[in-house]
Amino acid sequence: MTSSFAIPSFTSQGFQVSTGRVAGPLEKPSAKEEFLDYARMTPAERMRDAILKELGLTEEDLEGMEPEARKAMKR
Repeated sequence: MTSSFAIPSFTSQGFQVSTGRVAGPLEKPSAKEEFLDYARMTPAERMRDAILKELGLTEEDLEGMEPEARKAMKR
């Protein structure tokens, strides 16, 4: 028997809830959902996302950096 659960996550648009099954991995969002998430981003959020991808970083990586390392990236 599999049971469903909801996983809340915070996005730039607010809280988002993804549902999954305990017995298997979470399902990948559809292309439509990914597009809508991108379309809802502000130009500044799109630019930040593009820069982080170019640097090979995630928001979590950035949050975990020491302040000196973050300052060095601005130069």
